Amino acid sequence: MEKILVVDDVFESLLIGLEKHLGAEIHYYPDINPEKIPQKLSEDNYTGLVIRSKIRISRALLSHAPILQWIARAGSGIDNIDAEIVEDPNITVINADGANAQSVAEHVLGMILAFQHRLLQSDQHVRSGEWDREAHRGTEIQGKTIGIVGVGHTGSALAKVLSGFGAHVIGYDKYKLDFETDYVKKVGFETLCAQSDIISFHVPLSDETHSLIGSEFFGQLSRKPLVINASRGKVMDLDAAISALEKKQISGLCLDVLPDEPPLKNDSHHNTKSYRRLFEFEDVMFSPHVAGWSKESYRKISDRLLENILKYKGM
Repeated sequence: MEKILVVDDVFESLLIGLEKHLGAEIHYYPDINPEKIPQKLSEDNYTGLVIRSKIRISRALLSHAPILQWIARAGSGIDNIDAEIVEDPNITVINADGANAQSVAEHVLGMILAFQHRLLQSDQHVRSGEWDREAHRGTEIQGKTIGIVGVGHTGSALAKVLSGFGAHVIGYDKYKLDFETDYVKKVGFETLCAQSDIISFHVPLSDETHSLIGSEFFGQLSRKPLVINASRGKVMDLDAAISALEKKQISGLCLDVLPDEPPLKNDSHHNTKSYRRLFEFEDVMFSPHVAGWSKESYRKISDRLLENILKYKGM
């Protein structure tokens, strides 16, 4: 009987499906301390491991699971799995590609609307007894050029939800060349930087995309756009973003992800001073890495992951 270790919270449909279709024995520890996972792997002969974001998968960790055949991540990104593991022909890495695309798209749309129409500031001013209408005049999406960097599942979903607003949506993707649809026009990266009033990033974290939102990017901007990152925190260079805000190279930032999460968990962290500076800007909006974690996507992720595991098993 195949034994599968699950070390993070997943929707029950995944557990039920693995038992039903694979006849697997599931060991489910959603609240396990990450430090206890190596010991848990050593206690039994697991062939499958299901993770989310709790741990980093390294060769050292897998030394505790000598017969492990596959790792499934309940999410779209696999950047918490070392590249040498992803490329290992003896280990299959499975993800839930695109399962949370709609959730991220709607979250980003919400951030854009809240920022453009100054909703957070308006709420706080009314609560404080003020009624300054002119100070909270909004800016419409209609007629603006919105650039999407990375037009995969999520970028395409964002382009579609934006389609009803009358904006001109352009996109750049280095690796996906056939993404142009009625919702998004394909352009080069320099063109996107020069023409966009709003830019949203939807790229995986890799050596190539690390600090992509950095000083070189900010230097190419022409229209002082609103910049949104709902991909991975380390896609953004924290200090370069702060400098761009100070120099007025951008109109603001909407960030669902940060290079360190949570950002102020350890006051001795070398980025603490930078985060405190970032938090001083009124034209920066945050959410705690929840863009892809809606009530609906919680189930969609487990359902897609089950589907992909069964495909790997030839079922």
